[in-house]
Amino acid sequence: MDAWTAMGWVILGVLLVGVVLLVAGVLVTFQGRRQLAGSLGYLLDRLGMLEAEVRQLDEALSLLQEQLRRQGLADEEDLRALRRELASRRQREAEQQELARRLGEPEHAERLVKNPSDTLH
Repeated sequence: MDAWTAMGWVILGVLLVGVVLLVAGVLVTFQGRRQLAGSLGYLLDRLGMLEAEVRQLDEALSLLQEQLRRQGLADEEDLRALRRELASRRQREAEQQELARRLGEPEHAERLVKNPSDTLH
């Protein structure tokens, strides 16, 4: 009879630990969801602020373009040429960054030509 009582206490202890772990898991899950919801709310607020700033910048750009047109300083062809120039400049910069990144990799390091001080440029 004494063995059954000891076994009962062990089973009761295991069940109690299981219930405590279950309750702790549920609390941690709800806390994680609350933090996730708070983070998502913050990100959505920031996104709204960014959208408002983009709208303001778009309005400012439209005003500047209209002012340039009224003063005769730029027309549609000038603006298109400027857009093409900026796009090609961004493309060149992106290519230069890619080359610089690739040259920094160890397998390309041995192919780098060092610039001796006596080289004329």
